[in-house]
Amino acid sequence: MPVCPSHAAWYIASWGSIRVLLITACIAGGVTYAGLKTFAKHRLGKRKHWLIRANDQAPNNASSEAHSNSQDVDQAADPLYFRLASVSLGFSTAGSLIYAPLGLVSVPLTVYVSLPVFENAYTALFKELRFKMAVVHSAVVVSTLVTQHFVLASLFNWFHYYLALAAEQLRAFNRILTAELEHSYRQFMSRVYGASPSTVWVMTNGVGVEIPFEDLRVGDVIVVSSGEVVPVEGTIVEGTAEVVQFRPTRAARPLEKRPGDSVVPSTIVLSGKMNIRVINV
Repeated sequence: MPVCPSHAAWYIASWGSIRVLLITACIAGGVTYAGLKTFAKHRLGKRKHWLIRANDQAPNNASSEAHSNSQDVDQAADPLYFRLASVSLGFSTAGSLIYAPLGLVSVPLTVYVSLPVFENAYTALFKELRFKMAVVHSAVVVSTLVTQHFVLASLFNWFHYYLALAAEQLRAFNRILTAELEHSYRQFMSRVYGASPSTVWVMTNGVGVEIPFEDLRVGDVIVVSSGEVVPVEGTIVEGTAEVVQFRPTRAARPLEKRPGDSVVPSTIVLSGKMNIRVINV
């Protein structure tokens, strides 16, 4: 049965209107939700901190900004968002190559995974009055969705979360590598500088007593003087000294250690004298 050209044109126009309406609704809903959520967080934060004194505002603002940035990084590195971005990219690609309506399925997913970015952009523009990368990201996603370039919008989000996950994995690897390197370096310095002597001086009833190193226990207070090497990990309870604390990730520089400071094995005492409470033998 032949299809009336006027009916075909009406179907095409209706389908186009539905697509535009759906895209507009998803974008408007996502942006509105992100704005309201960020505004609510801002209001809640102001209620919590309205009693803070004026002279405490600068450090608290700096710490809150650092905390906000760390939250943004953690949220971008969430594997859930990457998986949803991958699904959205799959639907948009299928809609472009196989069946057009599948592209519309990717729109709500694209908007959902963009919500954290929209929130960051709203915070940057209206709260911090700064131009950040989240603003550019939001503009790219919205413009590509409005122009119905669903693949580009999904691909942009996919790359964003992929790079965030890769960066988080690199940071985790760096933390593990640094910890292993420090452990190996301490063992090496202990062997080189003889950080495990045969005897140590322990304070007993205010008097220094020399005991075998094997008899040393956690909680004992040892005495380390100029020219000696700290044999254990501990906290200074008395005395001041200038030391060199070797670390594999930074240059060794003379440091002044006071009561309350911590020291690690293989630390060389250049001058002064310290009483150290043993934390770990």
